[in-house]
Amino acid sequence: MAKVQQKNKYESFDQMFRRFKRLVDEEKIIQEVRDRKHYEKPSVRRKLEKAAACKRHQRKVQNEKNARLRQY
Repeated sequence: MAKVQQKNKYESFDQMFRRFKRLVDEEKIIQEVRDRKHYEKPSVRRKLEKAAACKRHQRKVQNEKNARLRQY
C-alpha cells in the first residue's frame, strides 16, 4: 500500500496528495481494482485482447498509408 509522509513542516496537503496520486499511478493500484471488480472469463479476456491487437494493427496500417500519401 502506498504511504506518504510529510517531507518537512512546510509541505502542504496538496503537495502530499499529488505525491500520493503519483505513487498510486506508478503502482497501478487503481487499474488493478478496476480489473478485479468483475470476474472476466479467460475466453472473454482473450477475445478482448485479440480485438485490441486487430485495432492496433489497423491503426498502424492506416498511419503507414497516410505517411506514404504525404510523401508525394
